[in-house]
Amino acid sequence: MVLIGTPMEEYQGNVITYYDKFAHAFLFGVFAWLLFNAKYDGQKVLVKKFFFHSLLLSAGFAGLCELIQIYVPGRTESWLDFMSGIIGALVFLSFSVYVQSRKK
Repeated sequence: MVLIGTPMEEYQGNVITYYDKFAHAFLFGVFAWLLFNAKYDGQKVLVKKFFFHSLLLSAGFAGLCELIQIYVPGRTESWLDFMSGIIGALVFLSFSVYVQSRKK
């Protein structure tokens, strides 16, 4: 939230920066992974519930961050940033579910 809410120099272009999308995917992916692993207690029956809750909270936080950027000088909201945050959360959560399913 600190990095996303920090004012920046005004950007006067329309070039899509891909490193920014990867950063969003990574940051929100880690956030979703931490949420899932904090809530999941080994019950295989509830894995879908924890997956969904972690994804929903991550998507909500990504959306909130994009809304905040409307009011921060030098920052702009972006649907691509929002979507890359959700994709990152999906990837990290899928990996978490895979790792949990491999544990015996």
